[in-house]
Amino acid sequence: MSRKTGDAICTWKYLGQFKKLGVCASMVPIWDLQDEKEEDLSGKIVIFAATNFFSAPFTNSNFQECNLNLREISSFPFPRRQEIPYVMVAYESPYNAKLETYKDFFNWTMSYRIDSDVFAPYGGLLRNSELVKVNYTEIWKSKTKGTLWLVSNNIVNNKRKKLVEKLIENGMKVDLYGKVYNREPDNCPRDGAQEGCDERFQSPYKFVIAFENSNCKDYVTEKFWRKAEQYKMVPI
Repeated sequence: MSRKTGDAICTWKYLGQFKKLGVCASMVPIWDLQDEKEEDLSGKIVIFAATNFFSAPFTNSNFQECNLNLREISSFPFPRRQEIPYVMVAYESPYNAKLETYKDFFNWTMSYRIDSDVFAPYGGLLRNSELVKVNYTEIWKSKTKGTLWLVSNNIVNNKRKKLVEKLIENGMKVDLYGKVYNREPDNCPRDGAQEGCDERFQSPYKFVIAFENSNCKDYVTEKFWRKAEQYKMVPI
């Protein structure tokens, strides 16, 4: 298929996430438009990453007025055409965004919301056609630590930090790590960590605190899925 013609999904500064969509990429080409000067968008849709446009600057706990990176939108080099759908992709909650600014810009939404045009959560549950044999008894026996909370974002609109600290006050043992507590795992810094470092650090824990950073309709943090799948931890 020619790059200039035919059906395709085109991304604007968001190709990285869609490189992971191996099955979809084999059915419909996925192209990045960021470095293109001219492109025939006929028969295509254009996907914009919400995280590139909606990041609000903040100081301490007080949000400042945000220009919403409108220059990013204005830098899109292709003229608007009515037949080309513009799709907003948002995996995170809209707490830090003023989405009303974009009310008339996007045609479709692709997000964790069940009522999105394209439902795209971080994870889901599917029934396997074959029984998957996993020895959870041995996995549980191999775990030597209790509960972990690894948290880097202190700008939230719920009281998850107070809840965790209340649990600790009432006798629950929780190991606290991350920027919020200014504590990194020994020999496993967030930046420049060696391969396999996260697994060695997190796998010994039985439980992990996986509270969302905001309480929004249908929003489930990626930690709920990834910690259970990757490190066989029970998310709380």
